[in-house]
Amino acid sequence: MGAVSPPVSPSQAAKVCHEANRAYCESLGDFTQAAWEAAPEWARRSAVNGVRFHLADPSATPERSHENWLEEKRAEGWKYGPTKNPETKEHPCFMPYDGLPVAQRVKDSLFKAIVDVLRPHIATDQALREQAKALALTMRDLCPSSPERSLAIRDLESSVMWANASIARNEPEPPPLPPGLQS
Repeated sequence: MGAVSPPVSPSQAAKVCHEANRAYCESLGDFTQAAWEAAPEWARRSAVNGVRFHLADPSATPERSHENWLEEKRAEGWKYGPTKNPETKEHPCFMPYDGLPVAQRVKDSLFKAIVDVLRPHIATDQALREQAKALALTMRDLCPSSPERSLAIRDLESSVMWANASIARNEPEPPPLPPGLQS
């Protein structure tokens, strides 16, 4: 049996989507996309929102993904423009999906495909609860009935609550592990 891979955060999945989109754009001759680390916060946040959208609705189509992106951009004050300009909030893809050139529609299909492939590995609040429940059952089975066991399970519940809060608050990047916990 192979090793279980650690869960991927929604932010890490968004980075994969962003970098794949950047590579695809470069294949089309568009070298305007910044690497994830250099991308503006609004671009990273938009990618994370896209991942969360597909996690919440696995049956969403690439067209619906684009509509979701449009809704987000509209709410932020973006509009159509012949070239992407973050300062004036103009974007050439600010139009209905059916009006997009096929080469631009591919970006929505690519994004969805990446999230679908990563879905089993993306940490969500449900995944956290399932893993915490398994650990709590292991603690129950291996530790003798005692105040210490009760406290350990109670602390696990608290940890899950804070982890869920972290997901809900959409932290852009997970903080590094303390040195003693790094692998």
